[in-house]
Amino acid sequence: MAIPYTLIRSKRRKKSLSVRVDPSRGVIVSAPYRMPEFFIKKFLEKNAAWITKKQAKPALPPAKRRILDIELEEFVRSLVKKHAETLLLHPTAVKFKHVKSYWGSCSRKGGLSFNYRLAYASPLAVEYVVIHELTHLVHKNHSRKFWDTLRNNCPFVKEAKKELRHLVMV
Repeated sequence: MAIPYTLIRSKRRKKSLSVRVDPSRGVIVSAPYRMPEFFIKKFLEKNAAWITKKQAKPALPPAKRRILDIELEEFVRSLVKKHAETLLLHPTAVKFKHVKSYWGSCSRKGGLSFNYRLAYASPLAVEYVVIHELTHLVHKNHSRKFWDTLRNNCPFVKEAKKELRHLVMV
């Protein structure tokens, strides 16, 4: 079955192929400028089940989404406060963004950012992301020391990472 899609070609140095499902615009494929069409079609065939699943998922009404966003902000801020006090850490800011590529981040200046899509994760997974980002205030990379510190402060690392891997960022 052929999946109808919109193709966006990039003349920049884009080397990878990506697909996303937008509720209003349908299937959107981003590809390098010179990538052959048959590669793109093969990629869509390989990901047909995922695309169909995403197309069947109903979009959340804006009012309900805003309520979820506010609840998530309150929950995450309370976790940041709790764990920052316990770990004697001082983030400079706590922000929230609608992004598709990461659950949280820590800036060089000590600001923490969290993805609004964490609203679909379990409280345990959200707590893991908070502790993970707070750990970056001490260790700026994913070194062995980082993971040891994280595991000491978050005994459910494996379970949370497994859950987050299975949540789709669309």
